[in-house]
Amino acid sequence: MTKLNKFFAASKRRLKVVFYFILAKRGISSYKGKPTINVKSKFNGRTHLGNNTHFNGISITGKGVVYIGDNFHCGLDCLIISDSHDYKNAYRLPYDDKLLTPNTVIEENVWLGSRVIILPGVRIGYGAIVQAGSVVVEDVEPLAIVGGHPAKQFSIRCGQHYDKLKEEK
Repeated sequence: MTKLNKFFAASKRRLKVVFYFILAKRGISSYKGKPTINVKSKFNGRTHLGNNTHFNGISITGKGVVYIGDNFHCGLDCLIISDSHDYKNAYRLPYDDKLLTPNTVIEENVWLGSRVIILPGVRIGYGAIVQAGSVVVEDVEPLAIVGGHPAKQFSIRCGQHYDKLKEEK
């Protein structure tokens, strides 16, 4: 690849990132640092982002509030659902019109693999990694590595190494 071709490829990529940010901006309530949006992504209008966030095709749906911390990265085709119907106390079947909108929180330094689904009200602790294709139905502990459907912890990151990397920024 010639230098000119590399230049045009890099310029095309930068333009796509700007274009995807402009499309997504109206759905983002606040952000500390401009997010990097590499693939078309959709935000629900109640999404708050930290610094250094990277999106590769996420869809955040529902009427609940979603907080995403600093240094977040997600793979392709991730989904965060931020509300659900109240079926337990419903006055009709299968559910009624009442929506439950618990906050969904993703703490700092979290990495979601491709096609991860996160259900309403989940908290993903700092430094956690969620394996591709997982469905997160309950809270994830800090530094945990989880996967599956439903996602279960199968490993943990080394806390000392994590702290060292965090100190080095």
